Amino acid sequence: MAFSVGVGGIAYYNESLYITIKGEERLYTRILNLVKSTDLSDNDHIGEIPVEIGALVELKNMNLSRNFLHGHIPDTVGSMGSLESLDLSWNQLSGVIPQSMASLHLLSHLNMSYNNLSGSIPLGSQLQTLGDEDPYIYSGNSYLCSALFSDSCSEQKQNPVDYEEDVYVHDVLL
Repeated sequence: MAFSVGVGGIAYYNESLYITIKGEERLYTRILNLVKSTDLSDNDHIGEIPVEIGALVELKNMNLSRNFLHGHIPDTVGSMGSLESLDLSWNQLSGVIPQSMASLHLLSHLNMSYNNLSGSIPLGSQLQTLGDEDPYIYSGNSYLCSALFSDSCSEQKQNPVDYEEDVYVHDVLL
């Protein structure tokens, strides 16, 4: 950011920002206030993705990759109807991909690789189409079932992480 004093003593500032979106680095200068992106990648963030994230309904690009996020992907992510790019790769997320994410019709770039996701990828959705184009967006999730992978999903694979979480919740409720 640069601060300047222009003609007539009017102060103004110039902002610029580099954002990596869909694997391409972009420089935003004049229209920074119109950018609807967040890149919190590679920042050693710890914890769960908050359910409140679903309130960011105008967000177009979100990159939370290469952190230490754990727990489930909140169902509220499916409320982010303007989302075009989502990168949750290289975290410790577990559980199923929420069915609500099937409603992200504008999504054109997705990376959920190298987590601990399990269950089936929601059928008949943008999530399947993107996986057909690039099956590596789901790689590194040993317990994730899909026709995209050579392993059959006829035998439901149980992720030990999910099982431990379920047991823990069950014990707490008792």
